[in-house]
Amino acid sequence: ANSSGWFGRSPELPVKFLVTVPRKFDVDLKTAGSSVKVAGVNGKVQAQSSGGSLNFANIEGPLSGHTSGGSITVTGCKGRVGISTSGGSLNLKEIEGDVTAKTSGGAIRADKLTGKSVVKSSGGSIDVAGIKGSMEAATAGGSINAELLEQPTGDCSFKSSGGGITVVLGEKPAVDVDLRTSAGQVATDFPVATGVQGEQKKNELRGKVNGGGPLITAHTSGGSVRLQKR
Repeated sequence: ANSSGWFGRSPELPVKFLVTVPRKFDVDLKTAGSSVKVAGVNGKVQAQSSGGSLNFANIEGPLSGHTSGGSITVTGCKGRVGISTSGGSLNLKEIEGDVTAKTSGGAIRADKLTGKSVVKSSGGSIDVAGIKGSMEAATAGGSINAELLEQPTGDCSFKSSGGGITVVLGEKPAVDVDLRTSAGQVATDFPVATGVQGEQKKNELRGKVNGGGPLITAHTSGGSVRLQKR
């Protein structure tokens, strides 16, 4: 006998839930494999998924999210942010608050972050821009590109085990620099006061730009390091 409809071997149907809550509300969501989107909430937000993507927008309050296989996007949020994924990319934009973001295999893009930011990838590239505050970015297998066009207000560290690092600064930045590579060369568009007598090593450079300021660290064991002027 053949079975069809709701019984037997009928194909699985996707199910979507839409939950509306008051703006001032704490949210705690868990899903076995579906994607989650939370937007427009003033309160504590927690979300976990075993395989789907997570999307957060316009959250005012502490935010934490973890997925075992999807990407995570955070946009326009105020408050402490802690996110992690075991295999997807991370996209962060316009966040006011401290950020901790980790991925085991994807790329990271971060734009307009204000606060203390820590972003780490075990295998993807990292692109950051518009950072106000301190930044720690590290990847075990990709390149790092950072645009710090405004005067940095906090120390920024960029480290890669497998790719090149490019840091783009504005016209007249006042920073200290610590640049080093194990496999390439260090190049800079800015005059750097090193205090070192004699010939400078081609694979490392430490000193001050325009009198010094917050420390810019760029270390890689797999490519070149470039300090560029916009």
